[in-house]
Amino acid sequence: MQQHNVIVLEGLDGAGTTTQSALLVANLQKMGVAVLALTQPSDGAIGKQLRSLLSGKVDNPKLLALMFAADRTAQWHEKIQPHLDAGGVVVCDRWVHSSLAYQGHNGMLDWVKTINHHIPAPGLTFYLDISPKQAKLRREGDKRDGELFDELSRQTTIYEHYKLAINWARSRGDALKVLDGMRPKSDLADEILSESKALIQS
Repeated sequence: MQQHNVIVLEGLDGAGTTTQSALLVANLQKMGVAVLALTQPSDGAIGKQLRSLLSGKVDNPKLLALMFAADRTAQWHEKIQPHLDAGGVVVCDRWVHSSLAYQGHNGMLDWVKTINHHIPAPGLTFYLDISPKQAKLRREGDKRDGELFDELSRQTTIYEHYKLAINWARSRGDALKVLDGMRPKSDLADEILSESKALIQS
């Protein structure tokens, strides 16, 4: 089941999902739209534990997948559904696609799908496509602290898994658009806003 007013930004670390999510939220707010801006991991109790594990480079795919699913479930019931019920729009930096890409390796793809099967599909997903090498250069330029998945070899694997996640989303009928993440920020923001407005007004 798709949730009409949920808009998601996806992509590798460094693809620009956080930047474009913030720009979309700001632009929608200027239009008077009641927007709830969220990230995954969340800022809740489970999300904070996840961030600690990732920064500490705890490499336990099954544990991380379960925690992301639990965090996503809590976020849905505590924040997303109430906001949608009140007529608002949700913009989220990452969704189930990330779990498939980051934890769906070594034969775990179907299992990750299963533990997230109760999470509704977004009304619209934007995947910002950027190569692992380009993403690495951006992360280095931002002087960001390293996390578990930041190694180039790991990001290359995740990039390939994102392709599987995209195919899975499309196969079940999700609305998903692949955008060139190397385009100027303003151009990307304009297209994302235009597509999002069309969704909200439909």
